Amino acid sequence: MFDGIKQKQIKMGITQNLTEPYKFLTMQYEKQKYKYPPLKQDGAFKIFWNFVLLVAIGYTITIMPYKISFVDGDSTLSMYWEMFLDLVFLIDIFVSFASEYDDPVTTLPVSDYNLIAKNYIATWFVMDLIAWFPF
Repeated sequence: MFDGIKQKQIKMGITQNLTEPYKFLTMQYEKQKYKYPPLKQDGAFKIFWNFVLLVAIGYTITIMPYKISFVDGDSTLSMYWEMFLDLVFLIDIFVSFASEYDDPVTTLPVSDYNLIAKNYIATWFVMDLIAWFPF
């Protein structure tokens, strides 16, 4: 019965001891409703997207060094493929801004876009920006 209340208390960020029983119930708690909710970590799109990134990163770390070292000219198809990969890395930035993440303290998924953006900018944004930047 009280598990749901405790989870709401954790999601709201209340960690101090409450002097009055159920004082936090008087606080207005509404789950944020978005027209486009954040992408679930274990959703079908994120699983597909992670596979696409696996292929893109695999190509980048295996084939690209070989091409840079041993191949003199690029074919048109190869050039378009690499432009497509740059586009995939750019789209990944937007997907990351729209994806839930697990709070390291509570291990609950965070679905507030502001918190998602702050976390992403503080963690992987710079690396993704470097990966996207076409050289």
